[in-house]
Amino acid sequence: MFDQKTKETLKMCRCCFMCRHACPVFLTTKLDSNTPRGYALMLSRIDEGIVPMTDSVVDRLYECTQCGLCKILCAFDWQEDEVVRAGREEVVAAGRTPKNVNDALAVVEADYTLPVKDKEAVGKKNADVLYYGGREVAGDTELLTSVEKILSAAGVDYGVLEQEYQTGAELYELGLTDDAKAAAEKLAGAVNASGAKRIVTSCAHAYKAFKVLYPQFDITIKPRVQHISEYIGELLNAGKLKIKQAADKMVYAYHDPCQLGKGCGVYDAPRDAIKAVTGKAPQELFHAREEAECCGAGSAMYLTNHNLSMKMAERRIQGAVEDGTDVLVTACPNCHKIFSECGALKVMPLEKLVAEAL
Repeated sequence: MFDQKTKETLKMCRCCFMCRHACPVFLTTKLDSNTPRGYALMLSRIDEGIVPMTDSVVDRLYECTQCGLCKILCAFDWQEDEVVRAGREEVVAAGRTPKNVNDALAVVEADYTLPVKDKEAVGKKNADVLYYGGREVAGDTELLTSVEKILSAAGVDYGVLEQEYQTGAELYELGLTDDAKAAAEKLAGAVNASGAKRIVTSCAHAYKAFKVLYPQFDITIKPRVQHISEYIGELLNAGKLKIKQAADKMVYAYHDPCQLGKGCGVYDAPRDAIKAVTGKAPQELFHAREEAECCGAGSAMYLTNHNLSMKMAERRIQGAVEDGTDVLVTACPNCHKIFSECGALKVMPLEKLVAEAL
């Protein structure tokens, strides 16, 4: 059923409790079946033919946000999140994809157009920068306006695709690997055909797809890839963005998106941008940087299991409030969307924070 590497991980993880305390899903549900050990125990018994793949096991496999915190804290470097994804591949191969996941695919697989104000940017060829927003930016006019303001203020020659395609990252995490590769090839073709020198994205998931997943698929993105926090830092260092610092007694904290931080190691660029605007480094949350807890939206779980996703978000927001936060800044549109739905704390995308200071 599973390859040898996955079998070894199952064997090691099914008897280990070491990362149990770290899983944000477990900390929300208090169910051991939502821990890496729980997943490994269930899947190893199925792999050995002891028990069948029941509907309840299938449901549990899709209650993981693929945040990777278990992997970060594992003393032995086992790839616990990959075990869950491998289990999902088996579910898909067996034709057992649950209804909530199939329903989510209608959203995940949809193409969209960025409603930019600068219509000359749409479909522009050979621009210095190709901006890729992603699905959540396409639906967030305020965030997209902030991005356009930043790029225009810096005099950036930028373009956007006539039609944005999904990256394939969510399909991959949901176990639809072949579909993910096809989606990645389609988007990479459009990006490369644009002739842009670099591609800048606000989406942490897209950034990880371009930097990590596409090389796994042997798919090349020709332009230089940057997250917008990195690009903002470059513009600030070059003196192309003039920040008007204002006296502000608000306490700003930063939430590390899983795919940007744990997934790609980008921790300092967003913090540097916040400091440039507020004049001080953001307050660190109790769980920060590589140990940051997931917002709850990862692996499309805000589509497949919105109630659980929201409970995780509320738990993260409550922690930020207890840490004395007035404004929570994040550098991922998915995090921003789900945190904003909680309503218990002011949440700002990094782009808006910077744009308002110009």
